[in-house]
Amino acid sequence: MIALACSARVKEEESAFFNPYFLGAVLFEVCFFLPFGVYLYYFYPDWSWMYFFDPGRLQPRTLKLLGLVAMACYLGSLIFGFQMAQFLIRRGQGKAAGWMALTALGGLGIFSLITIDRLFHIGSYADYQAGLSTLLLRHRVGYLNTLVGIIMAGALFFMIRTFRAAPERH
Repeated sequence: MIALACSARVKEEESAFFNPYFLGAVLFEVCFFLPFGVYLYYFYPDWSWMYFFDPGRLQPRTLKLLGLVAMACYLGSLIFGFQMAQFLIRRGQGKAAGWMALTALGGLGIFSLITIDRLFHIGSYADYQAGLSTLLLRHRVGYLNTLVGIIMAGALFFMIRTFRAAPERH
């Protein structure tokens, strides 16, 4: 989103990694997305894995390692996505970068629709399998997701607005 929203400025940056837009995106991920992801993974691992397997059957060390890998994948996805968008924007293919973002968003939407029952129910693996899990909208995690989502969207909007309003660097 940041690369696309600031495409004219991203296009002019000399460094792919050491520019305020990329660093802002990484900072956003590290300050907002990852801490919340770690919280959800630590306290609700069954839901975090969307009940595809029972995390309770894993050794605690294995579960921690999987959590570390998942968080590294979130950060890696951000880095790859930003760098790919920046690469395309620099080559005058901003529309391709937009389509790439829409494709990723569409894929996430399709995955969410396919797994909507898993996404909207929270509890242990056994509770989910037995149909005893709680509807997410009636659980504190649902409220927390909404609150954090609003905060993250506001922070992202503010960051993009600040980047776009800043004087151009030469």
